[in-house]
Amino acid sequence: MLQNIDKNLINPLRAFTVIFVILVLLVIVFDLLVFSGKDNGLTAKLGTENIKIDKISGDSLYVSLPFVIENNLAASVSPESFIVKFGGKEITLPEKSFSLSSGATDTLFIPLMFNFSDSLSSQSDSTLLEISFEAGLLYRSWSGKYSGNMSSANLIREVLEEVKERLWTDEKMIQGTYSEKGTTVNSLIEIVNSFSFPLEIGFVRKPVLGTGGTKGAKSLSAPDITVVNPGDTAKIPLVFSVEPAKEKPDPKEPKNFKLDGFLAVKVLNLSDTVKVSIILTEQPK
Repeated sequence: MLQNIDKNLINPLRAFTVIFVILVLLVIVFDLLVFSGKDNGLTAKLGTENIKIDKISGDSLYVSLPFVIENNLAASVSPESFIVKFGGKEITLPEKSFSLSSGATDTLFIPLMFNFSDSLSSQSDSTLLEISFEAGLLYRSWSGKYSGNMSSANLIREVLEEVKERLWTDEKMIQGTYSEKGTTVNSLIEIVNSFSFPLEIGFVRKPVLGTGGTKGAKSLSAPDITVVNPGDTAKIPLVFSVEPAKEKPDPKEPKNFKLDGFLAVKVLNLSDTVKVSIILTEQPK
């Protein structure tokens, strides 16, 4: 049969065969270099430690949930689909695509909204979150899925813990000044709400003013709990009656008092207390 083939066609056939073999080898080499051992070339996870609280309005909590996608391949990939369902309903994303070059990581923020009941002590507020995506490159494709319950009560507990931590450690969030006249010390505590949601805050008991002696002085009245909106500052006046100093202080030496107390903090309808120590500086005269 081969004898019947025109001799003029043999060289082109040989060339075509060689080119075809080279192309196949190139595809195999490319597949080995780019995709070998990369069945999990795309990985995804929820960045729950970086959840953003967008706002709290009435009984509704609005958050942005980070979904982190990492490309472990040696080439860029393009998205094919990205679907998010919350409570069985598909939600609209501000952006559905992700652009991933080799070794890159991209984060999509998924907007979620929780409705609250009268009590946050119940764990029945868990809502099912489902995420699925597909991405492809040439003849390969990858898919990923996440499914789990999100609890608004747990989110608020995490938020409350962050607020308490900031109140305890951030000196810029709580500052205090005082003015002294005889045995009366008038102080003003300022608490800045740097969060994106309102706080209910105030001293749960009469705070104590340290005067350098063995016994501090309690405030003459217990201030009310106040609501502080995002970006606002709560101003809490406190008055103390202190014992007269046994020695006349040096007017050149700055005199500071330390105030110790417990702050009640409330986010939505979940509350807790945090111990604070505030250095009071003298008000300019």
